[in-house]
Amino acid sequence: MHPLEIPELLQEVAECIDQLPDLSSLSQVDRLAHAVVTPYLFRDISISFNSFNSLANAIRADPARAGCCRSFTFCRGMEMAWDAENFGPIETLLQDIVSVFDALSQCHPRRLMASSWMRLPLAHTHFTQLRILHLEICDDTDVWDGSPLQALLDTLLDLEDLSLEFQVLDSEGITLGSTHPRLRRFALHSEKLVDESDFLVRHPGIETLFLDTRQCFRREINIAESSLRTLSLDEYSLSASPTILQQPLRHLRFREVNGEPEVVFEHAIRAVSSTLRCLELDFFGGSDDPFPSYILALIENTTALDELAILARGISSRSSCTFLDNVLEAVGREASVRALHLRGSQESLPRERLDDLGPLPPQLKYIQWDLPRTSYVYVVERRRDKNVVSETIIRPTIEDLDWTEESVLRFLRVPW
Repeated sequence: MHPLEIPELLQEVAECIDQLPDLSSLSQVDRLAHAVVTPYLFRDISISFNSFNSLANAIRADPARAGCCRSFTFCRGMEMAWDAENFGPIETLLQDIVSVFDALSQCHPRRLMASSWMRLPLAHTHFTQLRILHLEICDDTDVWDGSPLQALLDTLLDLEDLSLEFQVLDSEGITLGSTHPRLRRFALHSEKLVDESDFLVRHPGIETLFLDTRQCFRREINIAESSLRTLSLDEYSLSASPTILQQPLRHLRFREVNGEPEVVFEHAIRAVSSTLRCLELDFFGGSDDPFPSYILALIENTTALDELAILARGISSRSSCTFLDNVLEAVGREASVRALHLRGSQESLPRERLDDLGPLPPQLKYIQWDLPRTSYVYVVERRRDKNVVSETIIRPTIEDLDWTEESVLRFLRVPW
């Protein structure tokens, strides 16, 4: 018997194929391959509104295909015209959306993403098994009514991952009053939604938190009960909720630090310095002063770091060697870091510098050097009296990479 005539083996092969064109080719080998492999084409659906009708027809023809869906992303096609006088195409689209979402809701979807809310009838669909929900809400009206979305959130008791991005002028009806006992990841991009929210208090199980918001959160929780270990926020989010850093964090990213922040930044770093293992600083640096004093203060107050990321914007005109020298001077020779992640020059390091990096912190083993389209991970080795690069690992740029996966040590599968 030929291996491709064994259904279980075909399933194993399909599980290992991520590219849709390759899966599609395999499904067309013969009838058996078509029957076994076709469901895998519906694992991760990414489709524009313009092509939605074909998806709806495929699921209507075989509703069981919806049960294969692990993630679902749809977006408005740029070429689609919204003509108020010709509502036919929109009506058809909405009917197709209802059909697809009804099928998904009955087949235990695990991930739903949407790039445009546009009053979709999602609140009338019951996603009783939904685990992951990522929504980007776009609306250019004066006041966006978020009550249907809030009603939907109130029904999602089994969510483990929730991300909400509101690109609206003003909103009403979003209360952040829903409770999800299994929630482990939460991300919020928004202006202020309510005066003060106890959402984080009601979700002590959140392990990973991303904030890009002016929303104030109360964090009155027993630290011993808190699961929060990974946090990404900007200075506005911290200013709105300054007590949020009173947690035993292990991974912290400060984003878009564009001006000298209040002393709360330094105090915040000092508060978590004993537990923090990975610190990432995304800031704007001038060409004459690449590391403002507050950035140096943050670095100085971390004593147990395994990894430090310097993601500097605005200093790309500096040479790669000068940028590296600036970083090493800021870090100091006695630092405990094992990995540096550097972004701030459009040049790669020259060969002569790779052959002699100069004095380094004694435990430094990896330097990731980001360029616009790729990254190099330099493996450092001590040879005689020099620190040299013994190996260069090319790390391709991946769009929409989860920010928690950008760490050098995580990429190399080296524990903190």
